[in-house]
Amino acid sequence: AINRMPFMSTHISEVAKISVLVLSYNHNEYIERCIESVFNNKSTSFNLELIVIDDGSSDGTVEKLIRLKKNTPIEFHLYLKKHEGVTAIAKNLNEMVQRSTGDYISFLASDDEYLPLRFDSQLKMMQSSNNYIAVYGNGLNRFNGEELGRVHPRSVVNLFTESSGKSLLNYITHQVPKVFIQSILVRSVFLKQDAAFDDDLIADDWVFNIKLLKRIVCSEMKIGYVDEDLFYRNMHNSNTSLNKIVHFKRVRQVAER
Repeated sequence: AINRMPFMSTHISEVAKISVLVLSYNHNEYIERCIESVFNNKSTSFNLELIVIDDGSSDGTVEKLIRLKKNTPIEFHLYLKKHEGVTAIAKNLNEMVQRSTGDYISFLASDDEYLPLRFDSQLKMMQSSNNYIAVYGNGLNRFNGEELGRVHPRSVVNLFTESSGKSLLNYITHQVPKVFIQSILVRSVFLKQDAAFDDDLIADDWVFNIKLLKRIVCSEMKIGYVDEDLFYRNMHNSNTSLNKIVHFKRVRQVAER
């Protein structure tokens, strides 16, 4: 059962804690840079907690994760599972949300990386007002080490700047959106009140944004945006978003729901 906690804020005078959630599977080539990019965001201004669930990797990813955990400079929780595939993505993400102990939650794909000072501006905005539930940012697409532009185009950035979230909600419920949860910082207590992802759907970030923004709009709270690049989205041939069969299933599931 989900504990329905009242909304509470972290006071500016307190040291905030941020939980970074990483779902990992067969990203041996990327996992070390991914995890170290979280380590490199360690700060005296806030505490970091890293939670990783590995979905039965078989390419050496697990061995690297175990080694990285032994030498971690931050709080690091690692959970190793048998492989269940794309049908378990949402379930595993919900589990990590519930396991998290931070005041705020962020997400990172195991083949992506955070940039330095990933949280500073978002945390400052979040702590400036209790009305901010989520603060978005931007990121950079990268292929074979070459930067290919920002992940959120100007048309989406313009929607982020409307604090009510209504225009952004309209956008993501009428088309397949380009809104990446790797860029978000969100209050954990708000996510834990209801499941952040639908366990029976394979569309993870899309469903997350729909559910989050619906609740923000209904509660008349606010979203924020910092116009900074906060992460690298590494594009490669094994990206699930490039698998047309899986992608079609995601779109169909969300449309039907």
